[in-house]
Parts: sequence; structure tokens; C-alpha cells
Amino acid sequence: MRFTIFCGLLLLVVWAKALTSYFVWHSIHEVIVAMVASLLLLQWAYIASLLFSIWQSSRNYRSRQRARRSDHR
Repeated sequence: MRFTIFCGLLLLVVWAKALTSYFVWHSIHEVIVAMVASLLLLQWAYIASLLFSIWQSSRNYRSRQRARRSDHR
């Protein structure tokens, strides 16, 4: 996914959460807390998906290396 698309989706989710929070609680303080919580949660999910992708890629690379070594023996 392109970074610009990711940022656009991130902003869309955060603003939707902010509007929903304002209509439910009628409090700017609660909206700010909800927005910060949403941003942190989405950032952690993004970082976790990057780490998982890196781990999976290195795992596949190691299995290909093992297969090459066994073919040469």
C-alpha cells in the first residue's frame, strides 16, 4: 500500500472516530482522548504489520537458503 493512501485512510478513520465521539459525548476533551487513542492504536497496528512482514520475509529467505544448501549436497 502506498504511504499516501495509508495516510488518507488513517485520517479518515481518525476523523470518523472524532465525529462519532463528539456526537456521543458532546465533549471536546473526550474527542481529543479518543483521537489520540485511535492514532496510537493504528500506529501500533501498522508497526506490528511491518514487523510481521519483515519476520515472514526473513523466514522465507532462510527456508530458500536451506533448500539451496540441501540441493548442493
